[in-house]
Amino acid sequence: MKRFITGTSPLDDLDKMVPMPTLPELDNLLKKQYERLRKLLTGRMNESTPALTTSTGLDLHSPMELLSYNLYHEGLHFGIITAYKKMLSQ
Repeated sequence: MKRFITGTSPLDDLDKMVPMPTLPELDNLLKKQYERLRKLLTGRMNESTPALTTSTGLDLHSPMELLSYNLYHEGLHFGIITAYKKMLSQ
């Protein structure tokens, strides 16, 4: 999804080029994601992959490292969203 690649923001004016996915579309993709990852990565979690360098300079070299980092990364998003919700409800 082009709307969610590195360097994009929800504030970007992409509506004409890349419409915002609907909640049902996102829900459908997320529900299928576990099975896609399981099929793709079963028995391959520690395989060496070309390094991916994060914006903070951390090099990730395997699916295990990538998924571990992803948990941290998504936790940051969750924390920000939670803080916004708290501020907006006051």
